[in-house]
Amino acid sequence: MLIGIRFSKVLLFAVLLSLVRLPASHAQNGEPFTLFRDYIGLNEDQIKAIRSGKAVAKVIESPTPDEVFVFGSVYVQSTPDKYLTLASDIDELRKLPNYLAIRKSSDPPQLSDLEGFTLEPDDIKQLKNCEPGRCEVQLPTKAMDVFRQSIDWAAPDKANQVNQLGQKTARVNNFATHDSGIY
Repeated sequence: MLIGIRFSKVLLFAVLLSLVRLPASHAQNGEPFTLFRDYIGLNEDQIKAIRSGKAVAKVIESPTPDEVFVFGSVYVQSTPDKYLTLASDIDELRKLPNYLAIRKSSDPPQLSDLEGFTLEPDDIKQLKNCEPGRCEVQLPTKAMDVFRQSIDWAAPDKANQVNQLGQKTARVNNFATHDSGIY
């Protein structure tokens, strides 16, 4: 499933934790690991994986099926300043092999900002029959209904219809986020 597109009320919450050369005693019992254990619910194997440099992700229970919360942590061998410099450099991030697509939104956001962002064929197939609790594509119930009712599922260009509707929906959400100051 393609998670790179964010639809209405889908909240993808990702935390990238930068642990910078902490002394061994602090790293063993330090604050991040207490947070991981007590508030995120990671087990000791997951915490050991983070300590050894592996990325760990966990879906956190949300109050409604319209929201998805994902916690993620990875050890970054860097200083916070160097990491933040890289993380804010879109051109440098684009060169990294694990970035499938990355683009900075215009200010204000434009529909053209989303060119090239499309759903995978399996996700498009799934949308036709999406129902709350039975859909691999994480969408609010209202959005599922809009996709089911707005797309001509028998048309040969149904993938294009889905992607255009998805881009318009993401654009509306991007404007709402931009206008609210959470940008």
